[in-house]
Amino acid sequence: MQKFKEIFDLCKKMLFPPHIKCAFCGAEIASTDKHSTCEKCLKTLPLNSGKVCTRCGHPVYAAAQYCLDCKGEPCEYQYARSPFLYDGLIKEAIYKLKYGDARYLAYPFSAYLVDEYISNNFSCDICIAVPLAPKRLKQRGYNQAYLLAKNFAKHISIPVIENVLIRIKETMPQAKQSNKDRAENMLGAFKIVNKTIIKGKNILLIDDIYTTGATVKECAKVLKSAGAKAIFVLTIAHAAKEIIYDAVPTEKII
Repeated sequence: MQKFKEIFDLCKKMLFPPHIKCAFCGAEIASTDKHSTCEKCLKTLPLNSGKVCTRCGHPVYAAAQYCLDCKGEPCEYQYARSPFLYDGLIKEAIYKLKYGDARYLAYPFSAYLVDEYISNNFSCDICIAVPLAPKRLKQRGYNQAYLLAKNFAKHISIPVIENVLIRIKETMPQAKQSNKDRAENMLGAFKIVNKTIIKGKNILLIDDIYTTGATVKECAKVLKSAGAKAIFVLTIAHAAKEIIYDAVPTEKII
């Protein structure tokens, strides 16, 4: 009888998983929702759900189609979108993902990226994570953008391609730099190793934060020059202008 009860309990757990925890506050939630977000946190997340710039996804107002940064400026990617603004719980969680070894956050974040991908009708052939510089990758032990991409692929059947777009330049810290300085800092930072893989492909580029767009713009330029058909960008959060220059821990920046 005891053995039967143990088997029954095991089957029950498999069919009806126990409570999981909210990715943001740690509270138990009664379902295995892919977003791992409790109702309380969901109400406070800084959603980027209003009207946004057609190109980069930054919030815009009134009848504006483009933000001031994108208006009249050439860009190699088609569209960039982010489900959140870089603030509040999202800012804290991204910090943990990048600097606190909270790799588990890549899964719920990737689910939100999937929602954004679908709602914006993106159609891509391959997915590439923005690469880290080798020194930074060795220091951190993982690339948070790659974790996001791999988890994204669990929801959407798009192959994640590694070691095609690589970073060849150790860039200076971006914090507190102007838009112009950020762009100059990223010049020549990336290289394509195998053009055959990306030629004629629609590419999804994934990163954690869209600040000025200097990093993804440089990636897109290199990908496009190597023969990519079109580049689409997804990031967890878009930094509002007033918080673009938030500091990050200098000991972690290379």
